[in-house]
Amino acid sequence: LEKMLIEEFVRHHHANAKQKMKQIANVLSQFNGYSQAIDAYVEQCQWVNQSFRGGDIFTDIWNLLQKHDPVINDVFPNPQQVMSKLVLNIYHGKLQGYVRSKLSNASDPELYLSSLYDLFQKNNKLVDKMTAELVCCPEKDFILMLVNTVFSKYLPDYIKIQDLKRDLQARLMQDTRTNYSLLSEEVAINILQETKLAFHRCGVLSSANDLSENVRQILDILMQYLCREHLEYAVDLAVNAIQSNESQGVKDFLNILRQTAAISHLLEKQIDDSSTSCLEHAKSLLETIETKLDKGVDKMLTTIVGHVRFILTTEQKKQEFKPEEDDNNGAEIPLCSNACSMACKYLSQQIAIMNESLDGSNLENTLTELVVRFHRVIVDHIYQFQYNSQGAMLLLCDVSEYRKVVSELNIPIAKKLFVTLHALCNLLIVSSDHLLAACSSNTLEHFDKSILMNFVQLRADCKALRLLKHSSNFSRWITSRSERVRSACGRWVLPNFRHSSTATVQRKRIFTCAIRLVDALLVWSVKWHLIPFLILVGYSLLGGCLFHILEGGPSTAVNRSTRPYILRARVHTASDYQKEATLQLWRILGKDVNDTERWQQVQDTWIWYNSKALEPEAAMPCPKFELPKPKLELNFWTSVYYAVTDMATLCLVQQEAKYSP
Repeated sequence: LEKMLIEEFVRHHHANAKQKMKQIANVLSQFNGYSQAIDAYVEQCQWVNQSFRGGDIFTDIWNLLQKHDPVINDVFPNPQQVMSKLVLNIYHGKLQGYVRSKLSNASDPELYLSSLYDLFQKNNKLVDKMTAELVCCPEKDFILMLVNTVFSKYLPDYIKIQDLKRDLQARLMQDTRTNYSLLSEEVAINILQETKLAFHRCGVLSSANDLSENVRQILDILMQYLCREHLEYAVDLAVNAIQSNESQGVKDFLNILRQTAAISHLLEKQIDDSSTSCLEHAKSLLETIETKLDKGVDKMLTTIVGHVRFILTTEQKKQEFKPEEDDNNGAEIPLCSNACSMACKYLSQQIAIMNESLDGSNLENTLTELVVRFHRVIVDHIYQFQYNSQGAMLLLCDVSEYRKVVSELNIPIAKKLFVTLHALCNLLIVSSDHLLAACSSNTLEHFDKSILMNFVQLRADCKALRLLKHSSNFSRWITSRSERVRSACGRWVLPNFRHSSTATVQRKRIFTCAIRLVDALLVWSVKWHLIPFLILVGYSLLGGCLFHILEGGPSTAVNRSTRPYILRARVHTASDYQKEATLQLWRILGKDVNDTERWQQVQDTWIWYNSKALEPEAAMPCPKFELPKPKLELNFWTSVYYAVTDMATLCLVQQEAKYSP
């Protein structure tokens, strides 16, 4: 009977006979088949009218609910329950599937975010209409629960996808550079013009009490959308887009820097004309942007000089500066090396981009810092090689090309740095007879000893100090002028020409100690060293005698031959042998002997233990044995070595006292 009533209810539903439907619904409400009648109605009302086939599913849902709201209210005894069933069926069925299909592709963050925003906004509007206009509207908590069920999978990850979008814009910036700009001066000018009109309206329409607050609100909006969301965001992306292995990021950053400077200038001018009370807050924000631009400039310069260093490291070969003489007889010296040509070409391109994007003091300061860093890279690169005469000529050609590039910048320090570098490189090619004159030139007059010595050491003929021993006058000149070139604070001047490599610094320290010893031998004649040397030899011989008498003992051969007799008298069982062997090893480790002797004694003890511990002997009386008297073992050449060492130490100490400030 219930089944027949449900079929009759569906038939009257198709015929739109509300009175018949109402009668059957009232009858079925007393039986278990009432819920089946509601399910049949919910299913049929979506199928009969062919709903959800329009372009906007939220509009279709609203039309369906609006159409069946009066029918449900007239037919069913509990209309709110039926409407809740219908809304539940729609949200868990059609709407959930529609949202899933729209948000299934998250590979495009921008499309995903815009789709999620549109769907959520339309759903909120639908909920507002349902609660405001439907007679049989379900409870709002029930509707919000359904909304949360549909969108709970997507809303928690919204902020993460937004961050991912910004990262992709910075990382994939090179893929969207065509006709694309992070900043628009035209948009900024329009915003500033609208803001200017707003300030004027505020001054006319606002009362005296509300004027300052209204101006502050307008300024906050301007700072938020023009400075923070437009300027600052563009600067952040441009700085992050600077890559260490490409130059396009540098060009994009310089373009952003130029536009930011122009927009900031217009903004400051408008604020000055509008209200002086707003200056402090606005300039604080502009200083933040300026700080980020400074960091970007530093990163840009680091990228440029890093690429120059990469070119020089990968393209420059050691054979270019130290070629074999047989292979280069009659060969022409090129104008510059291939690495120098590539580095100069790259640097010229970057300088041209800077000239297009910067002006005034900004351009001058940036180029000055670039020249100083470029010079530092060249100096460090020079320290990496050894040079013969032909290689030094090639190096001078390279330095001339570097100087030619930076001389076009009209930077005062550029000419000074590279002229001095050229003079230092000239030390690598002059003959040893003219080395003193080259070091005394006007260009190198204020250079300290260490810098000159560093460059002289790069000569291929400077090994084993042969070149430095060539003339005692050169050594005296180097020693005497070291005090004249100290600065007032006690540090060496012109740090730009020092080598920053750790390995070379260690080599320089060792080489300097040897130079000071040679200086001492050249300043004092051999006659004045002979007497102290003989005294030290005698002192070493006497000290060796006393050392062997007081600290010495039986000779090595005697110790090794007598040890088994001593041990045999002390051990009787396997356990005793083990204890005695352990004690003997501990004694050996405490002896003041060399490693070879110590290892030989340990080996003898181990052999003795293996031969005796496996077959313990019966206790035997200890034989009478007297240790021989210590023999005096003197090594004449060892004493002579001690004397030479002490002599060299005294010379070094004296020279250290002389060189110390």
